[in-house]
Amino acid sequence: MTATNSPRQGFEIELAGATRFAEYLRVSLDGLVVPGSDKMFAAAVLFGVSMEHQRSVVHLLRGPNPAFSSAYALARPSLECYTRGIWLAHAATDGQLLEYLNDYTVPNQRQLIEAIEAALPSAGVSKLMTVYRTSWGLLCGFTHGGVQHMKRWSFEDEARPDFPDEDVRRLIGWTARVALSSAVQLASGVGDVVLAKRLLIEGKAQIEIWSSKAG
Repeated sequence: MTATNSPRQGFEIELAGATRFAEYLRVSLDGLVVPGSDKMFAAAVLFGVSMEHQRSVVHLLRGPNPAFSSAYALARPSLECYTRGIWLAHAATDGQLLEYLNDYTVPNQRQLIEAIEAALPSAGVSKLMTVYRTSWGLLCGFTHGGVQHMKRWSFEDEARPDFPDEDVRRLIGWTARVALSSAVQLASGVGDVVLAKRLLIEGKAQIEIWSSKAG
């Protein structure tokens, strides 16, 4: 049984836009100084990993043989790193930070979001719980080999992924928005409020441009 990927690509506009967007984030954050705080340093690392996942999704979807399943598997960790970054920066106690740094002990995703909501009740992160309730199971399935993959592979003549173009476009846009949120949190976390606001405005505008062009 040979696994081959479909050569069709109906998401070139999004890939091109997401590539430019990733470079925009990289250039905008270049030279940003992270304070010596263990909390902020740990959070900054996770925000950086989340942004790297977005670049990796774009890379995996390029070319005549996109790695669809591997790209989808990064959707959950991109969100997870973003959420853990906010938690470490704003909600984790000193004891929880020490446990995290020493042996990777961390609350589960729901507990993280509840702690974030309690620590930042008016910071615009309330959508995290909505995303958790509506999409967490789906994201876990893509990452850990759930039934979601069974529904998106074809076995008529050979084993190959069959991900609808519209779904792929959503993945590209969704991971870009998570990366943007990570960049904004990173900038605001180190005290550069001006950069955070600029990223939020310009980043949203960039995503909307290539999303609207794709129809």
